[in-house]
Amino acid sequence: MSKLTLTNVSKSYGATQAFKKGDFSLNAGEVHALMGTNGSGKSTCVR
Repeated sequence: MSKLTLTNVSKSYGATQAFKKGDFSLNAGEVHALMGTNGSGKSTCVR
């Protein structure tokens, strides 16, 4: 079975740390949703 794993993912804009040390794992056939209020960092996380 295939698996996608991201470990210690971070995103910064210059000196501003927008997302720090995120982990994500997805197995083949799974469906996940990324939900949150406006400005909570959903798009930043996906990029």
